[in-house]
Amino acid sequence: MKVKVQRFCLNLSCQDLRSQFCLQCTANPTKDNNCKKDLKGFGQIQSFGTKFNQHKCELTNEVNKYFGQVKIKYENFQNNCRT
Repeated sequence: MKVKVQRFCLNLSCQDLRSQFCLQCTANPTKDNNCKKDLKGFGQIQSFGTKFNQHKCELTNEVNKYFGQVKIKYENFQNNCRT
């Protein structure tokens, strides 16, 4: 019987050679408790990716806004130095 992968461990210090887990793995009492806390389903992982991309876009917009402000101040400074 082939067992479906249900979750992935997102714990960076996980010592398990396989990051994918089936429901039997999550019920295994010998499984590391840290791994059990960090087991995430596909929907949760997809949500993390979506939130990360949104946050990245927000940060990019913020950096671009500050860069634009610095550029204007630099150009004003340059114009003042020429006069």
